Amino acid sequence: MPEQSWSDKRERQYEHIKSSQQKRGGRRSGNRQGPGGPTKDQLHNEANERDIKGRSRTTKKGLQNALGR
Repeated sequence: MPEQSWSDKRERQYEHIKSSQQKRGGRRSGNRQGPGGPTKDQLHNEANERDIKGRSRTTKKGLQNALGR
């Protein structure tokens, strides 16, 4: 099979993806956060780890305040 080299366009795309991932810290999908920050479930799990009382009835904003975010 003949060796195929990348076109200039593919090289630019690759460099863009690589640089944008470095800017984001290389985060993977396992710790995905939405446009509003961590999800309510993620905040609830962290509140559970810290044993914050009343977390099941608290809103997302309340959980953020309780966790100091």
